[in-house]
Amino acid sequence: MNFRKTRRGVLPTFQMTSMMDIIFLLLFFFITTSVFSQWEY
Repeated sequence: MNFRKTRRGVLPTFQMTSMMDIIFLLLFFFITTSVFSQWEY
C-alpha cells in the first residue's frame, strides 16, 4: 500500500511580485535622489 501522496506539477516557484516591488522602489529612490541632488547644486 502506498500512503504517500504524490505532488504533481507543484514546483517551488520564486515569487516575482515581491522582487518587482523591490526593484521599482529602488528605481524610484535612485531617480528621486538624483533629481534632488541636481536641484541642490
